[in-house]
Amino acid sequence: MVDINRLKVFLHAACTSNFSETAQVFNISQPTVSKYIHDLEVELGIVLFERSGTHISLTDAGKTLFPWIRKVIYQSNEL
Repeated sequence: MVDINRLKVFLHAACTSNFSETAQVFNISQPTVSKYIHDLEVELGIVLFERSGTHISLTDAGKTLFPWIRKVIYQSNEL
């Protein structure tokens, strides 16, 4: 089962294209953000972000998944 916290971290990182900023917002370390994203990628069997040095951007799979994850987060907040 996919962890909702990993989805929230993914969503913020996708919106900001910044793991460090995401870490600050969630009050966790940047390596923890990287681990959450990596674990989510392994669990889903897809690569969500292209990584180039300190720059990240969504892959095509990440772009496809983004609105679905946003919907899941919204619905979980409504629940």
